[in-house]
Amino acid sequence: MVSPLTQDRQALKKSVDNIQEPQGGTKFWDSLRYVLAILNASANSLRRSAVVVMTDGVDNAVPEVFGDGSQTSFDKLLQIVRDSDAIVFPIYLDTEDEEYKRHRTPRSAFAIAREQLGLLAVASGTRLYRATKVKDLEDVYQHVIGDVGRIYSIGYRPSNSLRDGKWRSVSVQINERQDVTARTKPGYYARSLPN
Repeated sequence: MVSPLTQDRQALKKSVDNIQEPQGGTKFWDSLRYVLAILNASANSLRRSAVVVMTDGVDNAVPEVFGDGSQTSFDKLLQIVRDSDAIVFPIYLDTEDEEYKRHRTPRSAFAIAREQLGLLAVASGTRLYRATKVKDLEDVYQHVIGDVGRIYSIGYRPSNSLRDGKWRSVSVQINERQDVTARTKPGYYARSLPN
């Protein structure tokens, strides 16, 4: 870990500036699970949490990728993202050509990673952002900031009031505005409220 969660920007910048050259494989799924666990444990019902993750998405657990991968399966991670109150904003940084040349990472791994990042976005009610090179990230981050600023909470009373832990699909449509798209989580689990 480079830095714990902090609001001290100077301490965070110092930690980021001191990042050493990474060693070993990529455990993206474990990393995102870890961050969501921290956010969910410290959740304050009055605050929203968002995770902006910039990655090529290739976990070493993806088939044919050399090295130790995550202990968390992708299916488990997807479930955690669905369950989380935190919103995940995935940014795909295209490193395919570079990694193929350097480590012979199969191109199929990048196709899998892009698909998985898209599934994480859908599960979180966001979209997959893309950057073809590092210098594109500034524009991408501006789009993310804009989208974070347009998050709204809506509520409704379900016709099925059973708290049986089962999945309830939800769809939001904006009838009066054809120029606006609502991105939402696809549903929720009907669980008992905490005491």
